[in-house]
Amino acid sequence: MTRAVFSAAIDSEWKLVSQGRPCPVCGGDDACSVHTVDDFACCAREPSEWKLTNGSWLHRLRPSGSVPKMSRVVASANPIANGNGSRH
Repeated sequence: MTRAVFSAAIDSEWKLVSQGRPCPVCGGDDACSVHTVDDFACCAREPSEWKLTNGSWLHRLRPSGSVPKMSRVVASANPIANGNGSRH
């Protein structure tokens, strides 16, 4: 048995972008939307790993001030030169 999900309930958590509130991914003022509870955007222009059935792409937005994990990994993986110039 499948469970029906009312799209109105799901859609109510997404707000369309506008001139006053552009898409945080592409900067567009139409065709994209932003989730009102979680940090997600549905962008019609900028591709991501997650293509949606409506032809747009889902993007995870970072909270302001957060540092992406990958940059922390890359920064910590850089070897540091010791006193005689060789790397360890």
